[in-house]
Amino acid sequence: ILENGEKIDASQVVVATNAAAAARLVEGFGVFEPNWRAVTNLYFEADTSPLDRVIIALNGTQSGIVNNVAVMSDLAPDYAPDGKALISVSVLGENRESNLPLVVQQELKEWFGEKVTTWKHLRTDLIKEALPTQEETNPIGFREIGGVFVCGDHAMSASIEGAISSGKSTAEAILTLS
Repeated sequence: ILENGEKIDASQVVVATNAAAAARLVEGFGVFEPNWRAVTNLYFEADTSPLDRVIIALNGTQSGIVNNVAVMSDLAPDYAPDGKALISVSVLGENRESNLPLVVQQELKEWFGEKVTTWKHLRTDLIKEALPTQEETNPIGFREIGGVFVCGDHAMSASIEGAISSGKSTAEAILTLS
């Protein structure tokens, strides 16, 4: 049923949303209140990109607090003023330390050298609901309840990749019904 009251009949309907919204929208889906993982994101301005290509640089050392670094302006130059780079740094969890930007810059000196000390901290954002924790997943990537196919990252893995894979599995399943 659309907002204007118009009703559209369909043999299959896809609900591609987070699990809490699916629980509100789809009868029989069940109650779902996920626990969430937080991330603290810091943004810096630099004169140049510390990376030589468009990538997300991951911390593979299992030490330190920085999880990953991405230079947003390498992908989208309009994200930073001409001659500048916009750098995004992710730290897992809620980190409200007032000296966090300095701690992050100190750690990133090991990654990128002394030039990190010239970066200008722009802002820090706490994202409390970055990713849902996940106790169990559905191996097929979706649930079907009376012709309603519910998919999303909650059905596979709590990630953008999980959401895309879940949607793809759902589409493939519906196509086999046609």
